[in-house]
Amino acid sequence: MFSAPFAGGVESSVISLQLLSIKFHSLAATKIFVLKDVESDAELSLSYFQEIPDSEGLFTCRAAFRCLGAEAACEIEDYEAGNWSAYFEEIAANWKGWSGEMCSRTYQDSLSITATADHFGHISLAVALRTAVPPVWAFEASITLESGQLNAIASQAKAFFGEPRRYTNHLVEASKPSILQAEAPETRLILP
Repeated sequence: MFSAPFAGGVESSVISLQLLSIKFHSLAATKIFVLKDVESDAELSLSYFQEIPDSEGLFTCRAAFRCLGAEAACEIEDYEAGNWSAYFEEIAANWKGWSGEMCSRTYQDSLSITATADHFGHISLAVALRTAVPPVWAFEASITLESGQLNAIASQAKAFFGEPRRYTNHLVEASKPSILQAEAPETRLILP
């Protein structure tokens, strides 16, 4: 596995990620959910390929992380889409901060988000995108939110993902510091 800073030294990998995302642009998205970083141009966007889950309850959408003019994008699939609504509602309900991490991920780990909070109103989301089929790649980056955004984000998540079917507690007490608590989390592209 190869890991390098995203901004330099992996130009050919960045190009292949951009080419991979071209196939998704031709599909018409009906709904979009966007999380924008308050400190940079970074953003995570999710867009539906289809309005409703298929007969097995599986929903499919496109996840794209954009930063510094580059984009990493992949198709994600998940059951119980409403659990993502519950995840963002739980973050909003704890807007004053919490100890540990709040984690949520798709069933194949193609998208995972781990939230940590400080007691100054900043929420850090560690976002990981991974492909489940060749060519296999993984992308990790972070987004910073402010507590004043959380209720609007929870409402937008409910509009995008729908109502949760069951309650899921996403809080994981941390026994060690999160990678987001390091001084300068770096955006990485991980290739096999």
